[in-house]
Amino acid sequence: MQSLQLRYGALQFFYYIATCAACAFVTVVLQYRGLDNTQVGIVTASACVLSVLAGPVLSRVAARFSLAQVARLFDVEFIALEVLFAAIIVVPLPIPAVMIAYILLYGAIMISSPLTSQIAIDYLRAGKPINFGLARGMGSVSYAICAALAGQGVNVLGPAVLLPVFVISAAAFLISMHALPPIAPREAEGTPPTAPSAPARGRGVAAFVARYRLLMLILVGFGFAYSASSCLSTYLINIVTSLGGDVSLYGIGIFLNAMSELPFMALVPRLRRRFGTGALLMVAAVAYLARNLLISFAPSLPVVFLGLAFQGLSFGTLTSLLTYYVGETCEEADGMLGQTLIAIMTSGFGSMAGNYLGGRLQDTLGLDAMFVYAAACTVIGVAFLIAGGVLERRRASVAAARRAA
Repeated sequence: MQSLQLRYGALQFFYYIATCAACAFVTVVLQYRGLDNTQVGIVTASACVLSVLAGPVLSRVAARFSLAQVARLFDVEFIALEVLFAAIIVVPLPIPAVMIAYILLYGAIMISSPLTSQIAIDYLRAGKPINFGLARGMGSVSYAICAALAGQGVNVLGPAVLLPVFVISAAAFLISMHALPPIAPREAEGTPPTAPSAPARGRGVAAFVARYRLLMLILVGFGFAYSASSCLSTYLINIVTSLGGDVSLYGIGIFLNAMSELPFMALVPRLRRRFGTGALLMVAAVAYLARNLLISFAPSLPVVFLGLAFQGLSFGTLTSLLTYYVGETCEEADGMLGQTLIAIMTSGFGSMAGNYLGGRLQDTLGLDAMFVYAAACTVIGVAFLIAGGVLERRRASVAAARRAA
């Protein structure tokens, strides 16, 4: 178990360094290449559209793949992304070409995230204990360290410093992927191994939504809250500079944001057993309210950093919690689609609206208009999440009563 935990933790560690290098500084890189806030919003929103359209298709295909086949899929994808990122950084492309290239890069990375999460769920279903939250928290730590160091590097050397970080971490991610042991199905004691059967065909998106209505209610709330946090994160560099900071302080802000996730992600399995999923949903909702409103109405940088420190209790808790929740409440054939829908409702629809409208509102009405949008989305999202938490507590109580009867 310890060896598997370390290997999967390494996978998450290097994956999120690559994600940080390519995605955390998207606004800095694109503004460096001459794009304005609206164009940055179009790029990130279009990448979200790409993930929404391609994510469910990829989840259906990947659900039929073995772990070795998924590893080979990642080989092709990340080698192509290394070439694409090099072209964005090094080649003097016209603005439309830069936009298209970054849409493909950003979208492909977002689509990959559910696949890395599903690997942990597959191990758990095969009877191999693994703490997804701890491993995902290692990814947050690596993201935080990369953000802090890369922020200093970009401030001194410019965005070109991000290219070797991405290339090296992507290569390490692929090595970690191939180092994972095969996922064998759980076998009952005393019975001979059986030949693997063809994977069951999962539901389509519409049937999935109808079958798992409570999960979708929670994901709608997560999507609204994430839309607010997404625009605040994408344009955090503008918030920091408006309060007198620079790129290095921006990197420190991302560091605080990501570093706060580890303890909450790691503790989610224990907290679920102690307090239940419904209670944690409501706590995370209140934390999202504190995070986004503190950043939106911050009079100074310390208040912005205080808001970013709530990232762990809000996003960190929800991400780990919902990964386990989908794995337990969805049928096995629906698991990959469930993980993909978490990404679609957050990194997809949530980011798409937040990034585009955040950039557009800034260019037309200023930062304050974006803050009003973020506050409104946060309040709506928190209302949905609290409603989902109440209903989940009620569902869990009914299920417990039936088991006791």
